Amino acid sequence: MGLAMIRQAFKRLWNDKRGNALVLVGACLPLIFGSAGLATDTVQWALAKRQLQRAADSAAMAGVYALVDGKSHQTAVTNDLATNDHTGITPTKTVSQPAVTGFTNPVKVSLTIAHPLPFSSMFMTTVPTITANATAAISKEGNYCVIALNNTTSPSIVINGNVTVDLGCGIISNSTSTTEAISVSGNSHIVNATPIAAVGVVPSVNGTNVELSYQLKQSDPYAGKYSTDIPFGTTCKTLAQQVTAAATTTNGYKVINPGCYKRQGGGNNAAGSAFSTSNEKIALNPGTYYIDSADFSIGANSNIIVNSTDTTKGVTIILTGTTPGAVRVDANA
Repeated sequence: MGLAMIRQAFKRLWNDKRGNALVLVGACLPLIFGSAGLATDTVQWALAKRQLQRAADSAAMAGVYALVDGKSHQTAVTNDLATNDHTGITPTKTVSQPAVTGFTNPVKVSLTIAHPLPFSSMFMTTVPTITANATAAISKEGNYCVIALNNTTSPSIVINGNVTVDLGCGIISNSTSTTEAISVSGNSHIVNATPIAAVGVVPSVNGTNVELSYQLKQSDPYAGKYSTDIPFGTTCKTLAQQVTAAATTTNGYKVINPGCYKRQGGGNNAAGSAFSTSNEKIALNPGTYYIDSADFSIGANSNIIVNSTDTTKGVTIILTGTTPGAVRVDANA
């Protein structure tokens, strides 16, 4: 083969484009496989991060509910993770209670997992870690001055007749009833309280425009703070005995003093209450009133006030004894 023929053969080979695609595909294969591998790792990482964050959120809320219920938030977090962690890798957890301004019962859950990624692991010497943090707490919905702690399905607050109550604060029932956590009878009542709330369902109540159903159960605000025992050496008297000896204000209110009030008669209704009025005007001197195994009942056409112009001095009513009673407010009270 002459030199000219060799030169022509190389020229034809140089100008032949039929194999270019194969060469380009071969050159691009590392980039194609690398992109696919990184995409797969990214999807797996994002999924694991999302699952871990969901587990942290759920565990933090479980911890808050446990605190509200007077139980261990650490145990609640552990139990919740056993149910709601779907990463397939047991996380390292840290549970704490940080201070959160404006909120109560905060619980913070931090979770960390070492998650191997199929493609990246071929080039990495350590397994990447994924972390999720969640903090849950209770936001106060209102200032409650009446808290009914009974958390059965029975209404723990009862509103009957044409009673008028002006509280200037909120009331809440721990009743879990899904129909009537607060019992309301008739349409003549007026309850000026904001908000009116319950763990269950709050029916329509006249006098308020803020009704909150399905709220968190309230804890006893006096738990561990005050003794509900009648002070040693205190003599319990009936309301009739106290009123008989009471002084009278210029407005016709009979002034009675703090102390222990015992049952006036038989039964569990108003007639058997330790504090039962009817057509009475009574002024309570500031202090603590112990109601021994009976109701505190404000009867029909009665007016009860605190005998003080000093707003820092109020009245505390403690229902105590072997069978603590209830608070009752009748029509026109």
